[in-house]
Amino acid sequence: MTAHFPAPPRLTRPKLKRAFVHIGTTKTGTSSIQQRLFRNRDNLQGAGILYPANEANHVFFASAFRLEPTEISNNLREGLGQPTVLARHIEREFEKLAAELDAFTGDTLVISSEFLCDTPEEGCTAMAAWLHAVAEEITIVCYIRHPVFHAISSAQQVIRSGLRTLEQTEDELYFYSPSNILPRFIDAFGRPRVLVRPFEREALKDGDVVTDFLGIVGEDAAILTNDAPEEANPAMSLEAALIADALMQKEAYRQDGDWNPNRARSHGFNLIPGSPFSFSKAAYKRLTQKAAPDLRYLKKVFGVTFAKLPPKSIKDPKPAWGPETIEGLADHINKLALEGQHARAKVFFLNAREAMRNGNRQKAMLGVQRALVLKPEFPQAAMLLCRLLRAAGRLDEAITQAKRQIELRPDFEPMQLLLARLEANEGEEDAG
Repeated sequence: MTAHFPAPPRLTRPKLKRAFVHIGTTKTGTSSIQQRLFRNRDNLQGAGILYPANEANHVFFASAFRLEPTEISNNLREGLGQPTVLARHIEREFEKLAAELDAFTGDTLVISSEFLCDTPEEGCTAMAAWLHAVAEEITIVCYIRHPVFHAISSAQQVIRSGLRTLEQTEDELYFYSPSNILPRFIDAFGRPRVLVRPFEREALKDGDVVTDFLGIVGEDAAILTNDAPEEANPAMSLEAALIADALMQKEAYRQDGDWNPNRARSHGFNLIPGSPFSFSKAAYKRLTQKAAPDLRYLKKVFGVTFAKLPPKSIKDPKPAWGPETIEGLADHINKLALEGQHARAKVFFLNAREAMRNGNRQKAMLGVQRALVLKPEFPQAAMLLCRLLRAAGRLDEAITQAKRQIELRPDFEPMQLLLARLEANEGEEDAG
């Protein structure tokens, strides 16, 4: 795939003084940083700090500098699994960001996405060019968890999300390798501009990652007045991991480049109690050996060490339930989750129709797009979206959407008739 990175912007205002780019990694409080800063954008802007309004997690920004951005799980969940669809989305989001930067009167930009840490070498170079067109001084901020703890936590996340099977996680023993990630950013931005912080309570300011990050930016946590209780994200039990694994065996998360319509997007696996999750004894031993070079790299290059160390060895985990129970629960949980997801899709569709009756086509389009993300096989919603796209002068997109729906529901004759009219570019009745 040929990469098309965004060109450096031409702002109508002078450059900002500083830009802070938080690259994760995963499982280090990234959601807390993103959600709390996003909710307090107005307060931050009053202090001269811009946290872009595109979304809490700036996935669009990370996607723009990746070679295969359709592989990002968040893009799949949002219906952005097709390259042309994602490319248009990225272009629109960068236009919003450029407009917001032009109107901004402060001097500091903050970007945050854990997906940035997977940026390839050429993407880092392009990102540096883009950022240096915006700000005089760039700081890359990366929080790192002990590799062993990160691998165990990351395995739970990818199993829960349907990205890997339990066997695959034990084969890979994946963690974000500092010695792999950080040199790319050092080459693009320079070693002094890359700041690494150990993610553990003893090292963080006031024991809190959000307070710590704001301190790096030069602000106090007292600015976060518009806060809400953080949603708990408990560790997944061994039994829950086995249920998620059984579902993955039957319904992988991806199908034909998009999210598998037979797999719900969320199941609440982390709410299932049981035995503590862990790797097998043999896999854990390999993990501690694999982590050693990265621990040496962090200490040598950044002077980073960890106060809390993992145990040297563990026992093999023993689940409380048998395979038949686990497989049955996997099917039942997915069925219930899909029913709830499809019900939400219907609500979005009905709200979109109501928005059309009130003359709000933009709200209608957003609603019907969300409905189709939650329920791809939804011809009534697809027909409304096709008409809205045509009315907006986006005929090619309307035709693509119609063809996609016909592939899912070839028996739905009204969509075939609509496609014929769209391809003939005939007059269409009002989208309402």
